[in-house]
Amino acid sequence: MAASRMQRWAVILAGYDYSIEYVRSDKNAADALSRLPVEMEKHTNEEFTYLNFVQKFLPITRQMVQDGIDKDEDLKKVVNFIQAGWPNVCKDELKAYFVRRNELYMDRGCIVWGYRLVIPMKLRERLLSELHLGHLGIVKMKSIARGIVWWPGIDLDIENTCKQCTTCCLEGAAPPKAVPQPWPYIAEPWSRLYIDFLGLFQGKTFLVMVDCSSKWLEVFLMPKTNAQIVIKVLRTTFARFGLPKEIVSDNGPPFTSREYLDFMENNGIKVTFTPAYHPSSNGAAENAVKLCKRAIRKSLRDGIDIDTALQTYLMMYRNVEHSTTGIAPAMLLQRRRLRTRLDLLRVDRQLEAKVQDTQRKQVCNAGGTVRDFKIGDPVWARDFTGGKWLDGTVKEKLGSRNYNIGRESGPFLKRHVDQIKKRRSSYTVSATEPFIPSLNKELENPMPLANEEINGVEQSVAHDATESGVRESETVQDIIENPTVENQRELKYDENPVALPVNRSRRIRKPVRRYGFEDYTD
Repeated sequence: MAASRMQRWAVILAGYDYSIEYVRSDKNAADALSRLPVEMEKHTNEEFTYLNFVQKFLPITRQMVQDGIDKDEDLKKVVNFIQAGWPNVCKDELKAYFVRRNELYMDRGCIVWGYRLVIPMKLRERLLSELHLGHLGIVKMKSIARGIVWWPGIDLDIENTCKQCTTCCLEGAAPPKAVPQPWPYIAEPWSRLYIDFLGLFQGKTFLVMVDCSSKWLEVFLMPKTNAQIVIKVLRTTFARFGLPKEIVSDNGPPFTSREYLDFMENNGIKVTFTPAYHPSSNGAAENAVKLCKRAIRKSLRDGIDIDTALQTYLMMYRNVEHSTTGIAPAMLLQRRRLRTRLDLLRVDRQLEAKVQDTQRKQVCNAGGTVRDFKIGDPVWARDFTGGKWLDGTVKEKLGSRNYNIGRESGPFLKRHVDQIKKRRSSYTVSATEPFIPSLNKELENPMPLANEEINGVEQSVAHDATESGVRESETVQDIIENPTVENQRELKYDENPVALPVNRSRRIRKPVRRYGFEDYTD
């Protein structure tokens, strides 16, 4: 570089007419040229060229370059072309010289391109070592070489020299960042989880867990960060959502412990560790930590409890569409939106109408009898303590199907309408003698009936009369004595007189044969 600068000054000053005058140091400004005078020998008819300056800075001499040119086949051809003339076309190995043919010339047996000395193949490696003595790097080595030497492919040789230097590699800077490579997406929710610790933050540590598919986020307050507590939290989470297929974490002590690895192996979960000091490999967990930390800071600024603010944030986060998937995490993991207080303002009329229509069809297809009871109605209530039915009275109606049944003694019975039936007042029928219809001929030697049989006959007659339309108000004795009476009669039933039509064509059934009435007809 110094020789080139001097050469340029010489070219500039050649356009002027000037004289050189020597000035003593005590009469001149303090500069290096005046304080360090060098006694130069006078040369006559000798030209000082660029090559004379270069020889002092190179580890090789002019004679070494000349000898190298004589042993280099390509440079011998170039020397011949420079002296005899260049052809119109050259081979590929001489193409770099051919494109610079107008700038190449010979100087004292060496080939020069502009101000650069062309180095033969034999001396290039030694010259590269000299250029790399200071371990200046690729850019600075190229800057030095471009002002002194040249050969075809010198830039590539300099780059290879720096890259192969062990010292430069050990002390060099990190390479440029690689292009981001996302994790392969898994459509099945809760298949791969990313976990990491948040803290120590405000004296608390949290375990952050995020699902790669649904982006579902879980945060747990950790009293300690050892493997035992981590396994306890994971076991609780797995019981709620199931076992994942893979868990990605850093190389922290809890995640690399033997207890943690045995737990994962026993549950068939693959463990993947990210490279040390490379948080972007676990970017999903790191982003989740950043979001949770931001929520905690906002809660502290607003004076809200950390746990309350964090859980509120998680609920809203799970219910909002994620920027990556475009779907809310709750929809992907649980197939439904989480109900919030904002849902009080929204009613899905279409869904409501559909459900009501389905319920209406279910009621129609189920069948059944419509029954209703009023307060005060006497009823039979189902007994589940050993008996079958208990008498009582309806005291209160609970909804559309449930009732409170009151009894004379004991607490209220809460029963469904299917466990209740109406109760009517009990009545008895008395008969003192057997029924014998009036016939044309009298009965000979009538057989007396026992009281039980008499009661049976009376009850049978009363039942038949009721079924045929005779009012329940008429007694069995009236039916026996006056089988054809047509006047209106009343029977006390539930102590309320009820008038029923009389079936006039009803005929009294013959007595049973076993009582001795087989000889008689109607």
